[in-house]
Amino acid sequence: MKKKFLEQSSKYMPYVLLAGLALLFVITRFWRITTLPSGVHIDEAGMAYDAWCLSQYGVDRYFKSYPLLLTNFGGGGQSALCIYTTALLFRLFGFHSFLFRVTNIFYSLLTVVFGMLILRKLYPDRPYLAIAGGYLMTILPFFILSARLGMDCHPILGTSTVFIYCFLCALQSEKYRYYVLAGITGGIVLYTYSLSYLILPSFLVLSFFYSLVVKKFSFKKWTVMGIPMGLLASPLIAIQLINLWDLPEMQLGPFTLTKLPGYRVGELGSFQFSNLKSAIATLFTSDIWAYNSIPKFSNLYWISMPLVIIGFFHCIYLLVVSVRKREMDLKLFLLLWALSILYVMSHIYTCLTQLNVSFFVMVVFIVDAVSLIFPLPKKWLDFAGKGALLLVYTVFFLCFSNYYYMGRYTQETYPIRLFFNLQTEAIAFIDEHPEYGEKGVQTAIPSVVYALSCLKSPYELGITLDNTFIENGYIHCSYLGPIEDGYYYIVDDTFPDYITELREKGFTEIAYGHYYLFYKEQ
Repeated sequence: MKKKFLEQSSKYMPYVLLAGLALLFVITRFWRITTLPSGVHIDEAGMAYDAWCLSQYGVDRYFKSYPLLLTNFGGGGQSALCIYTTALLFRLFGFHSFLFRVTNIFYSLLTVVFGMLILRKLYPDRPYLAIAGGYLMTILPFFILSARLGMDCHPILGTSTVFIYCFLCALQSEKYRYYVLAGITGGIVLYTYSLSYLILPSFLVLSFFYSLVVKKFSFKKWTVMGIPMGLLASPLIAIQLINLWDLPEMQLGPFTLTKLPGYRVGELGSFQFSNLKSAIATLFTSDIWAYNSIPKFSNLYWISMPLVIIGFFHCIYLLVVSVRKREMDLKLFLLLWALSILYVMSHIYTCLTQLNVSFFVMVVFIVDAVSLIFPLPKKWLDFAGKGALLLVYTVFFLCFSNYYYMGRYTQETYPIRLFFNLQTEAIAFIDEHPEYGEKGVQTAIPSVVYALSCLKSPYELGITLDNTFIENGYIHCSYLGPIEDGYYYIVDDTFPDYITELREKGFTEIAYGHYYLFYKEQ
């Protein structure tokens, strides 16, 4: 009876662990999602307002019909996939601030699910390593923080993980359908972040040479992969040519091939070892943005650093062995992905936003190091060692969760730079009582945050690239100037001196959470 019970427990244990992992994912991603981090990032607001405009009017905030590369502030560009995913949610469910953060939770889920499938493929005889990898992708700080913001570039991590899975399936099975899927998913990656224009080709070049060396290259099958990838890439290639050669903006059916006023190709420079060093340091530690990382915990918890290094150099060793023996090792394509990223990052000064595509590979290196250090899953010493490692990660996660979710993070970082409060309630009051502000509205938020707060038509607001607009004769100023009667003032609680001056001058105030509305009654 006892033996039968143990067999049944062993049979169902993976499903129990996966169910627990799913619950943990839901908690870490959804708990306090609308208030943590507090406010809305300016790029998040731009993404969300463009998504709302596209869902309602078929244009972005600058009246461009279904642009395949969004303009954003100053014309620097914003990737399309996150915005169109959010636009679909708005179309289906209406606007809610919850929805523009749900978008990247979905792409975070893709990272965990397809990341586990990749690990299952890399370690077929050790299924619990895939579950361990899923646990890491659920609890590591960067994976949590990046999933809780509606930033346009964050889907690159999830979509690239799906692409790598399809690519590995194609190489392993040699079936044409997987090459087609790899081509489609690789093409989709290009719509997540402009850096993918460099990372994906670099990876394909390295994979091409490696496949040649190990005699696994098939021209016909790679062509099958290249056709859908090339078709999806062609509009983006056209956009680059339009901007490089100063050609006029063009239409592809309903879609706009955008000409950007502030084309950012100049950010790419020559190879700099200092950039490479900075990128590696940032991967392990943090960057300057409080919403990207929490320095005291690092991006992967400090215990991960030696494991990543061990896994990386073990893969380098396996690459040498694979080339000598002319035998393909699927794990090495993850190494080639990492090398492609590092090569591209060595040409720019990076932050975690640009490095977010790297983090699944970091988990692969951690898991590989664990498989190397504890190679015998049925030995009690290995079991005890992995149990101790799991316990350490869990303790780090509990400390991180206590700090992040229970209030200390908000207390120490509020206000986070580039974050602003939506002012929906105040704007609703102004619309109902225009008589108190015949001169207009002054508020220290960018116009796109104001636009997201009121959700008025882009044709009505007429936002320009310099972030100003006039609505129905009212001047909306994205700054707080000298105080005078006839204006509405919307002021965050981060301006205590300005609030005090308004009170002293006899303005009526209404408090809305972290901001106030002031006006003079006639």
